Amino acid sequence: MVQVWVYGFEPFKHYRRNITAELLADFPALPGVQIDVLPVCFDKSLFLAPVRQLQPRCVLGLGQCPRGELLRIERRAFNQMRDKSTGLDALIDPVGPATLHTAWRLQPGSRCRDSYDAGRYVCNFSMYVLGQQSAQQGFASAFLHLPRQFNLSQARREVLRQLEKVLKHV
Repeated sequence: MVQVWVYGFEPFKHYRRNITAELLADFPALPGVQIDVLPVCFDKSLFLAPVRQLQPRCVLGLGQCPRGELLRIERRAFNQMRDKSTGLDALIDPVGPATLHTAWRLQPGSRCRDSYDAGRYVCNFSMYVLGQQSAQQGFASAFLHLPRQFNLSQARREVLRQLEKVLKHV
């Protein structure tokens, strides 16, 4: 039975690598944890189909941010999707609330900080879509942005720390 679904993303745009795909490719197997690496696109089914199928208690999304020295625990998603390269700038849900807050409150470690702006690209899109679904399906979700040059060993330790905490309680 899947307790936690963890997803990251493939490389996108001009990036040849995505730190989340690298982290998850070499992630230790944990009982009750399902790991997937997804394409970077505005497609609700990429996020909704797995939660409907797996029925997890918690969902942890991992995304790459272009810069920074600390992992960012994203606390809020915006009802907006934007891709400057294609001119996309639209609401995710025309009747949905302007923002949604994450239900799973990750606890910051020494290499983390809270963030209230996940941007408007696919990371934010996934947070918003899953935030809406979590209310209907009864799971908690969280999102962690990893700076693209962040140390993989440190990132792995932090993700494992967060997962171990939640696995004790689900």
